[in-house]
Amino acid sequence: MTSLQASTTRHDHATARVLRQRVDRSARRGVLLAMLGGLLLTVAGFVFLLFVFVAVDAFSPLSAGVRWAGLITLCVITFIAGCVSLIKPWLIRRRSLSAAEQIELAADAKDQPVVRGLTLGHDSDDALTDALRERAHKRAAEIAQAVKPGRAYPTKALYRQGRWLYLASVGWLVLAIVFPNQLLGVLARALSPWVDAPPFSLTQLEPTWEPAPPKVGDDVSVHAQPQGVKPDAVDLLRLDEAGQVVERIAMTPDGQGGFSHTLRQVEEPITFKLEAGGRATRPYTIEPTPNPPKPDDAQAQNPDAAGEESAGGTTQYDPDAIAKRDAAAQNAAQWDALREEIDKLLADLAGAQARA
Repeated sequence: MTSLQASTTRHDHATARVLRQRVDRSARRGVLLAMLGGLLLTVAGFVFLLFVFVAVDAFSPLSAGVRWAGLITLCVITFIAGCVSLIKPWLIRRRSLSAAEQIELAADAKDQPVVRGLTLGHDSDDALTDALRERAHKRAAEIAQAVKPGRAYPTKALYRQGRWLYLASVGWLVLAIVFPNQLLGVLARALSPWVDAPPFSLTQLEPTWEPAPPKVGDDVSVHAQPQGVKPDAVDLLRLDEAGQVVERIAMTPDGQGGFSHTLRQVEEPITFKLEAGGRATRPYTIEPTPNPPKPDDAQAQNPDAAGEESAGGTTQYDPDAIAKRDAAAQNAAQWDALREEIDKLLADLAGAQARA
């Protein structure tokens, strides 16, 4: 309260010093409330401008560069408004007698005894002046003790700024209730322009495909059941590795409000989007899984491996099967040797008979 200090003399009365301390505390509360009010107004402005930005992008989808420029502009405006709303109340409160005036208004005082008690100093030795000064100090002390800073600066002063913030949030509340699935998408698109998030759309598309997951070489049927506003047509956009559209395929209506298309013999991962009414969804990827090797092919490639196929299609190690196979091979080798010995004996017997 520099103006109050400058208006008094060097011989401050004790009551004036006590009053000045009380007024300073009230002034600090007033500054704090003013700063909080400015902060609420700044947040309300940011929420409102962000909703306007999202609405413009919904009606006419903006490119990533334009969204970058809009986000930077929105942040700069919010920063400047925040600085003004935080600095201005401080300067106004600290350069005036508003704190003392607020105390008098809260006490419903008509003759301004607080301000008079603070500013009336020892300028004269006249008895009448001293009496008036003492009376003003006494009256001001009674009012300052009766009125607390919370009464002079009530928190209800923030209600107006709070109402502005509530009004600015109404649009977001409606969006969250009516379109809960798109709330995070539009926020990511506005606040993170580098994210490839779909724009707001009254038509919601969420594709499904069968089989899921498909095997390499399978035919994959892609199906989309629109939610919200029903579109007349839905296109399937195939994308390359860079995210560029390489093929546009019109999906076939299924007669029940949905659309479908069959991708023939899928050998490699396919990335695609769905588009309806000029609005495209986020990218989706179909990744085919390799076919499991056949049991005969696996045994032909590794004849030493023996086992039996489980219910899940995997081959398990079976020591009994290996033992049986080894025993059969050993018996076959013994029979071959025995056959050779018998043939040799028969040949010797035939020679002996011939000589006899």
